[in-house]
Amino acid sequence: MKTRLPRTARVQEVVFLLAILTLFGCTLSRLQIGHPLDAKSAGLVAAGQLTGEVLDRLGPPDRVTLVLGESVFEYFYLEETDRQLELSLFQASFDYEQTWLKADRLVIRFDREGRVRDYGINLETGTSR
Repeated sequence: MKTRLPRTARVQEVVFLLAILTLFGCTLSRLQIGHPLDAKSAGLVAAGQLTGEVLDRLGPPDRVTLVLGESVFEYFYLEETDRQLELSLFQASFDYEQTWLKADRLVIRFDREGRVRDYGINLETGTSR
């Protein structure tokens, strides 16, 4: 035969459990920047293409730099996942944080005439369009 706790004991248990749960804090956040890249993105680029053709196919780059008179277009996609745990009891506290960062990057280098000289892609996120 099961014995039941008196009603006041149950209320005390619930209040105790709620009090304990308020001492813990857990956060999970995700941040995505840019547009997903994949191997097809690099397939849209070919040596000798003009700057305008690349812009028509891929849109505006996320960053443009000028190196010795040659322009470099960078397209990137970033994924950041952050996990945080906070525990506190009176004046004692413990914080733990873990962050994962993955990035996809397509870099296209143009010569002085505005033609694709070379390009490369690095994929880490596993995200596809």
